[in-house]
Amino acid sequence: MKTKFLNIIYFLCFFNFASGQIPGSPNLISNRPNHTSNGYAIISGYTCSTASAGNMQVGVAVSGVTQTITATVTKAGTYNIAAINNGVTFAASGTFTTTGTQNIVLNASGIPTVGGSNNFTLNTTPNCSFSRIIFYPSTNGTANVSGYTCSISSTGSLSTGIAVSGVTQTISADVTALGSYNISSTVNGVTFAANGTFTILGTQNITLTATGTPTTFGSNSFTLNTSPNCNFSRTVNYGSTNGSGNISGYTNCSTNSAGTLTASVAASGVTQTITANFTTGGTYSISTTDNGITFAGSGTHTTGTNKTIVLTASGTPIAVGANTFTLNTLPNCNFSRTTIPNPSSNGTAVVSSYTCSTSSSGALILSNTVSGVTQTITANVTTLGTYNISTTANDVTFAASGTFTTLGAQDITLTATGIPTNEGAHTFTLNTTPNCNFSRTTTFTCGQTITFTYYGSSVTYGTVTSNGKCWLDRNLGATQVATSSSDAASYGDLYNWGRLADGHQLRTSGKTQTRATTDTPGNANFIYSFSASQNDWRNPKNNNLWQGVSGINNPCPSNFRLPTSSEFSSETATWSNQGPTGAFNSALKLPLAGTRDWNDGNLRGAGTHAYYSTSSIHTSNTTSMYLLFYSTPFSNLVLSNLTSTQGMSVRCIKN
Repeated sequence: MKTKFLNIIYFLCFFNFASGQIPGSPNLISNRPNHTSNGYAIISGYTCSTASAGNMQVGVAVSGVTQTITATVTKAGTYNIAAINNGVTFAASGTFTTTGTQNIVLNASGIPTVGGSNNFTLNTTPNCSFSRIIFYPSTNGTANVSGYTCSISSTGSLSTGIAVSGVTQTISADVTALGSYNISSTVNGVTFAANGTFTILGTQNITLTATGTPTTFGSNSFTLNTSPNCNFSRTVNYGSTNGSGNISGYTNCSTNSAGTLTASVAASGVTQTITANFTTGGTYSISTTDNGITFAGSGTHTTGTNKTIVLTASGTPIAVGANTFTLNTLPNCNFSRTTIPNPSSNGTAVVSSYTCSTSSSGALILSNTVSGVTQTITANVTTLGTYNISTTANDVTFAASGTFTTLGAQDITLTATGIPTNEGAHTFTLNTTPNCNFSRTTTFTCGQTITFTYYGSSVTYGTVTSNGKCWLDRNLGATQVATSSSDAASYGDLYNWGRLADGHQLRTSGKTQTRATTDTPGNANFIYSFSASQNDWRNPKNNNLWQGVSGINNPCPSNFRLPTSSEFSSETATWSNQGPTGAFNSALKLPLAGTRDWNDGNLRGAGTHAYYSTSSIHTSNTTSMYLLFYSTPFSNLVLSNLTSTQGMSVRCIKN
């Protein structure tokens, strides 16, 4: 019994001595490694997801793979931390010199044996865990493939110096384990790559898409970055031709063009001829695309200059207007081709037929600016797109533009603008093929105003009825209806008989004795005579210049003309007085506007005399008829004849 007690005492003493403790010490194990760090540091908690780097593959020794974790250190000291799974160990050891949050980088070693997601838990208490994926070298992902076939199909072409676009290579994989894949192959500046997830076992196709810019002409072998792998060959053409030929430059992109591009109509018979200098003979495959149209040509040329290449257009133009086509080569050139509107809509829409009589609104009034007048038509739309439809008659335009968004019968409201110039019914035919037409009537009631262009300016005059005829309410050039016989604002202009409103009629115009040899003198001078025998401003004389509404130089607005001498005679017969008083008191309110003398071109008689031209020619066939009335030396009215170089007032009558 005594021996057993001594043995126990001996054991305790030996244990405390070995652990560095003095018998009777209050902390018998304070110098032992701490379970929170496997060292002498004390850690209150870990975060395992701070950062990660590198990838691991099944059967491949791990290299460059790390996991950064974070420890909350409450006592500085050493640590020795590890996490082991699937043949891989993440580990780190060292010394914390300060307390608080400290990052630890765990370095991985070993060789993974199984693919997929693996959970690694720290060998500490407390601990944390992190997940790392082990990839299969056959896919660079979590899937496993037993073999590849690289020659399933290919699309697109590669050309030197031109960024890759639309180039693919389809391969097949024999999938033995589902999961992700990340496959690529890079040669000559071009990378074919694809990533994704296999969801079905067995043979599965993968489409690798190319990116980059090839640098060298010729054949290139692309080997997959997997084990097992396979390889495929792709040829890089010359960027100048997209073929085996090489071009130093294109000498002319507009050598010749043929055919017409029409919106929404498939191109047919449309070509563009270009020329190029071939430094290396061989094949070419050249194209350019814009606005839904592709011009393309392929073939073979020998070495030489100014070789002709014909590009043929295909496709259907989308929009109307000019488009620039740039060759898909390097070097390149460009050419412009214009797409015209579709004749059925004058836009991009296609219309099979029209009905013009759907509905109408508003009224057209002679010589009045159109307002609130519309015509609704119906179009049978077979292709959606824009339209721009109009029709013009009698100086009135009905028009509408917009976009058809629905097929079938669609109503279009044409809005009218302009100023009608003639009375009666007029036919409006659409500017489309096919088309249709509708009739609209222009009316006029004397007493209405009319708007017309006079000597370059828009003016509005009233109309008055007298003796069953319709007249303008003022002289041509007057700014208002006469308020008295001597109202200067109502005098208006003074014309050489038969001349246009070319400026000569202005009271301030220059004057000349030089006669004209044509119906339009080409200057704004008032022409006067130097003798009674020179009785016309034109040589030879033309008596048809003011004859009716269609007179060559009729200065009146549309549908109006100069009155004949008979019409003026009938008018004056209704006056209360055959002189200035009767003239002013009549519906016409004719003022004493004066004249410009035929023999010197000077102004005379304003406020005392009035000379009003008629369209009539005297029986002598050498002078024109006119109406004269005056207030001094006594009131009188005369219908007589005088040389056409006399400056007279014009009052227009409706035809």
